[in-house]
Amino acid sequence: MKPISTSKKDSERQEGKTHGTGDSKLKPLRTIHQIYEMCKLNHIKDTYNGTLIGYMLLDKRSEYLYSKGIYGFKIVECTRQKPNFYNNEKKELFLVAPKDIHRFKLILQFENAALFTKLKNSYYSNRDATVIVAGNWSYSKERKAFLTEINSAKQFKILK
Repeated sequence: MKPISTSKKDSERQEGKTHGTGDSKLKPLRTIHQIYEMCKLNHIKDTYNGTLIGYMLLDKRSEYLYSKGIYGFKIVECTRQKPNFYNNEKKELFLVAPKDIHRFKLILQFENAALFTKLKNSYYSNRDATVIVAGNWSYSKERKAFLTEINSAKQFKILK
C-alpha cells in the first residue's frame, strides 16, 4: 500500500534528492555577537583582517593594552555600574569594564528615547548579565568616563 504521488515535490522527496556539490565559501562576520565569539576563541595577539584581536575587543585578557584608555571603534565586554546604572532624563546607561576588573567607567548615550527605553528595560531584566557594546569610544574629562553614542540595538548585546 504505497500512496500515489500527486505533486512533483512529493515524488522528489520520496526519491531522496541529494545536496548540490558547489564550493562552500567562508562568510564574513556580521553581528556583534559573531565578532565577539571569534575574539574570545582566539588569543589577543592573533589577528583578524590585519587587526590585532586585543585591539578589537576589550576584556580582562586585553585590558593591559588600554593603558591610555578606550579610543576608536571597539567592542567592550562590561557589566552595569552599581548601584544606579541609568539616567532617564539624559537617556544614558552606565557600565564598567572590563567585566571583572572595573577599570573603566563607560557611558552609553542615546538620541532615540524609544531605543534607550527598550535597551534599558531588557538590561534591567538581566542586570547581572555580561553585556557587549560596540561603539566609537572617546573620553570626557568633565565626566571622567568613556562615551559612545548608541544608534542601533545591534550595538548592544546581553550575554545570557
